[in-house]
Amino acid sequence: MKKELFHLPVLHQEVLEQLCQKDIQTFFDGTLGLGGHAELILNHFPTLQHYVATELDLEHLAYAQKRLNAFATKINIHNTNFSNIATILQESPSKKPLAVLLDLGLCSNQVDQAEKGFSFHGDGPLKMSFSGENSAEVFLNEASTEHLSRVFKEYGELSQHKRIAQRIAFARKQVPLKTTRQLREIIEKATHPREHKRNVLLGFQAIRMEV
Repeated sequence: MKKELFHLPVLHQEVLEQLCQKDIQTFFDGTLGLGGHAELILNHFPTLQHYVATELDLEHLAYAQKRLNAFATKINIHNTNFSNIATILQESPSKKPLAVLLDLGLCSNQVDQAEKGFSFHGDGPLKMSFSGENSAEVFLNEASTEHLSRVFKEYGELSQHKRIAQRIAFARKQVPLKTTRQLREIIEKATHPREHKRNVLLGFQAIRMEV
């Protein structure tokens, strides 16, 4: 059964005090998520003219749109990365001064749902992408050993990055990699038992950052 979506915004008082100034006309929320911060800000800041937001997770985006329906005339949501802020603001009716909020990291809901492919605790498809595509599966099955090794070294800072990459290359010759359990077991076999949890965590982090 899918866990009911819910988001309680963190540091809500700090956000209201530091970002919601009287002269702010436009608010840019680079990580809309389930709309927790947006609802908080729009309720406490009625003079705000525009609330521009980005969100990569389509499920979360749809939920946030329904949650913020009462503010439909003020919000403008984009299914893209917050790094496109310059282009988005140029194309919107936004006015300065501007406040920007980035609540970086994964939502617990994204980790709890194995089918999203972010967590190594359950067994889900190798997605690790907010788009819903099997991005990690494609990368792990097609990337060169050198590329895999570089990703684990640079994004995961794993000392056994070469061994992990070699084991992935060997394993995919036997059977295509399709699940998070397969990846977890490969990383565990390539590293010391005492460091399994840490290495799996960093290995998954590295793949998420790459895809």
